[in-house]
Amino acid sequence: MTTADGRPSLLLVEDDIVLGPLIAELLDPDYRIRLAANGQDGLRLALTDAGTSW
Repeated sequence: MTTADGRPSLLLVEDDIVLGPLIAELLDPDYRIRLAANGQDGLRLALTDAGTSW
């Protein structure tokens, strides 16, 4: 999926509270980042983006 500003959207799932935001910051210039703190939250965000609920 591409955002309004032309950047692709990326779902980053990382449970390390320091590493997740760091990776997101490094990728932010090129991607619209959605950050999830664990697999369950990541799945919820992925399904929400796809227009599906669980």
